[in-house]
Amino acid sequence: MPQIITVTNQKGGVGKTALAVHIAAYASMAAKKKTLLVDMDGQRNATFITTGEQYGRGKSVLELWDGDTRLEFQDTRFGDLQILPGHQHVHLVEKQGLKSGQEAMSRLLDIDFDVVVIDTPPAAGVQQLAPLYLGGLLVAPVEPDL
Repeated sequence: MPQIITVTNQKGGVGKTALAVHIAAYASMAAKKKTLLVDMDGQRNATFITTGEQYGRGKSVLELWDGDTRLEFQDTRFGDLQILPGHQHVHLVEKQGLKSGQEAMSRLLDIDFDVVVIDTPPAAGVQQLAPLYLGGLLVAPVEPDL
């Protein structure tokens, strides 16, 4: 079972995506762990940063909700790091509810990776809450303020 690291915060602009990409790249390149980055944010910035492509190729995070579909991952420009690209319509999974989201996320527990880093969107909902049910580590960056 992989080590799950979920990067989340309900505020935008605090560095969630940057931190998620750095953690995933470090785990893959420096720690030599087989690492997957999951882009749960509809803005797809983690996908763009790691692949140079706005939309990714082939499968996306939406496939997590389709238990009959084999998950496929995309190579990145960061060594052996792979990504499950984001999708512009991932917000539609909100309508399916948290239980469906938990089932979708549980598919990540059965994949052949050492580390899975999940980048979540800055809004409370299925995309942000369901990964938390996987356990593992929670990283919640904050913006320093007086």
